[in-house]
Amino acid sequence: MHFPKLAAIAAVALLSIAACGGGAPAPTGAAATNAPSGTTSPTAAPPVGATSPPIGGTVDVCSLLTPAELNAATGRDDYAAGRLDSAGQCLWNTEGTTVNEGDLIAGYINPDVTLDFIKSSFGAGGSDATVNGLAAFWNPSAFLASMWVDIGGGRVFVLSFPSSSDLAPSYTQLAQQLAEIAVGRI
Repeated sequence: MHFPKLAAIAAVALLSIAACGGGAPAPTGAAATNAPSGTTSPTAAPPVGATSPPIGGTVDVCSLLTPAELNAATGRDDYAAGRLDSAGQCLWNTEGTTVNEGDLIAGYINPDVTLDFIKSSFGAGGSDATVNGLAAFWNPSAFLASMWVDIGGGRVFVLSFPSSSDLAPSYTQLAQQLAEIAVGRI
């Protein structure tokens, strides 16, 4: 079954939260207003050595979002380039750290799970969504706060916002905006 890989992703998020005790604050700036959805800026070069395992081709998960895009969407000015972790997910954080201090965003492409499985496993409190015309699922629940997008070929892109509590409703727009940018590059 596909559960071990999902459990590993959830465990990484939980350990990151537990290590720092931080929850994600409500977005400010463009994310808290009516920022245009799907706007992009030029793709920055990925950090040296930041690659994801080939999944139906090579996808560098850390190249799916730039610090400039994250800063614009969240109203911050200190996101660093993403860094690939040992589980194959890209971690974007402020001030160049990969430790969750409440602002961590994680991206991952799961090569062998369906959106139906995600919904049946993590569906409590979530809602159906659409990202770039693709079926998606948004779950703002504590520890699982993620936008899951069916990108086809038995693959799901997940954009997570690790938090020790449920996310504020304003994160729905932030997750949608960032997922549209990232999925547009896959």
